[in-house]
Amino acid sequence: MDHIVSLISEIKSGVVLVSFYQGQEKIASGSAFLCKNKIISNSHVFYPSEGNFPLDTTVVLKTNDSEFRFDYSKLAAYVISGSAKDYFDYIILDIKDTNFFKNKFNFELRTHNDVEVGQEILIMGYPFEHENLTSHIGHVSSKYLKSSVNVIQLDASVNNGNSGGPLVDLNTKKVVGIVTRKDTGLYKQFDDLIASFDTNIEVLKKLQGLS
Repeated sequence: MDHIVSLISEIKSGVVLVSFYQGQEKIASGSAFLCKNKIISNSHVFYPSEGNFPLDTTVVLKTNDSEFRFDYSKLAAYVISGSAKDYFDYIILDIKDTNFFKNKFNFELRTHNDVEVGQEILIMGYPFEHENLTSHIGHVSSKYLKSSVNVIQLDASVNNGNSGGPLVDLNTKKVVGIVTRKDTGLYKQFDDLIASFDTNIEVLKKLQGLS
């Protein structure tokens, strides 16, 4: 138990609350996490299946002590991978604000092969539009392939707002899945995600060198 408490204390600064506002009214929220000073979440958190947010919506990214705001109309400027049509339901954002990432925990990515059925796993995020980070332990109850997507099924509840949060291996502190609402499970194809993450960053560096 002491190990879990200290682990959460160490990594919690790397979990991000994503909120969407129309004026002063919050209209939606989700979760995300930091990796290599980029932000990873579900694509559907930013591009809901029922239709995109109005362009004048304000997007607020918040950690324990940092905040970054931008207009939804500018979202495309921050997206370096993932889209509304991305089958694997992930998105990578580059907000180019060094202060946002200062003194924050950056997660590393692993794959579904790094966890076993029966293993304890940590779920982190901001369910039910709350602004307080929640962390709870579940067990991996199954792993299987569905329509070319690797699925990690848990025995723990995943609620609205948890989408986009990290599924953390307690032994390594590494993220092995992204929480999503689809099939009430945890979809991921981290082999593709890790590859596309590094590829997109490399392309981004080359483009910046040419500009």
